[in-house]
Amino acid sequence: MRLTTDSPAPHRRTRALVALIACIALGIAVTRLGSGELAGFCGDALYAVAAYLAFTLIWVRLRPAPLAILTTLVCWAIEFLQATGLPLELARQWIGWRYLLGTTFNPLDLLAYLLGAVLIAGLDLALSRRGTR
Repeated sequence: MRLTTDSPAPHRRTRALVALIACIALGIAVTRLGSGELAGFCGDALYAVAAYLAFTLIWVRLRPAPLAILTTLVCWAIEFLQATGLPLELARQWIGWRYLLGTTFNPLDLLAYLLGAVLIAGLDLALSRRGTR
């Protein structure tokens, strides 16, 4: 299995940037307007989608499956870091850390990240296959 494509779809980076901006806006809306566990779960899934899209901007030739694995592992690492209390302490110093690293560990977030990464990878794969026809 190859990890990269021979030539990326010409507009993959542009699509990823536009989608990232939309994802951030949607994530803010979900967390600000929604409430409860469902809003939190959706926000966490969108966090993984945003991470995937950011990684796509950096590694545009990387295929969806490796991107999804990378995204899931990074999101999980950040979630486990929350169990140390470090992100919470950093968030007290600068609010931006709260949005980048979160603050408290929740095992359900691990599932949300996995789901978000798998869904965006599936969409990315479908769009890339559609573009090669």
